[in-house]
Amino acid sequence: MLQQLSRGEFYGETLATREVASFVLIDTIYRPGLKIPVHSHDHAFFCLVRHGTFSEVLGKTVRICNPATINFHPAGEIHSDSFNESGGQCLNLQIGPQWIEQSRLMLNRSAQFHGGVLLQLAARLYKEMYEQDECSSLVIEGLILEILGETTRNQSHPLTPRCPKWLAQVRDIIHEHFAEPLSLSQISRMVHMHPTHVARAFRQYHRCTVGDYVRRTRVDFACHQLSVSDEPIVDIAYRAGFSDHGHFCKTFKRLTGQTPTQFRSRCR
Repeated sequence: MLQQLSRGEFYGETLATREVASFVLIDTIYRPGLKIPVHSHDHAFFCLVRHGTFSEVLGKTVRICNPATINFHPAGEIHSDSFNESGGQCLNLQIGPQWIEQSRLMLNRSAQFHGGVLLQLAARLYKEMYEQDECSSLVIEGLILEILGETTRNQSHPLTPRCPKWLAQVRDIIHEHFAEPLSLSQISRMVHMHPTHVARAFRQYHRCTVGDYVRRTRVDFACHQLSVSDEPIVDIAYRAGFSDHGHFCKTFKRLTGQTPTQFRSRCR
């Protein structure tokens, strides 16, 4: 029987919950290998993946959720989740129905977001969730409204129905090997498809080239490392797959609108 979770209710272990206005923030951890059955939520919510990796099944679509990924689920969306051996931690942000109505058509379908301004706002929101001064509620409400505004302004990678299984495998390969030198021919051989067909289908479903997706995945990894560690920027650049520090900084700023140093400072 399909279970519908009520307001503030999530699978996993809840570390903390905080309610501000009509919003609910839930910091949740998930044990390694956890399989969450098919279910839905009666409130729309954002999910910021802070640690771990999991796959999410929505009908015939599968999406991979890595650290620094933000997913949006409309109310009533049916899905299931499978965590890998490292488990995970997520900040779930439930949105009151009146805000969804005010956003009209922009928040009525699933979407996945990578890095950029939304990640910066979500990282600040997580930090502010644990602040207890007299201004924290006001700051939280303001950050959430900024998240809603940024989401409605620029939806990234809305889910497309009937995504071929082999194309999901291409995406998985990229997420597993993004720091390595990858070629379209190499990826195509791994999924037994012609490179031309892979390039065309990938752009159709992801609205970018394979190369653009690899570059963004590398920057997403760097965003997460900058927000959670004190590792030197040049080392993060190398681990993300960039052999040149200057090229990394240039690419990072082009995709996020700020330098790695600025991003780290604002996330802290």
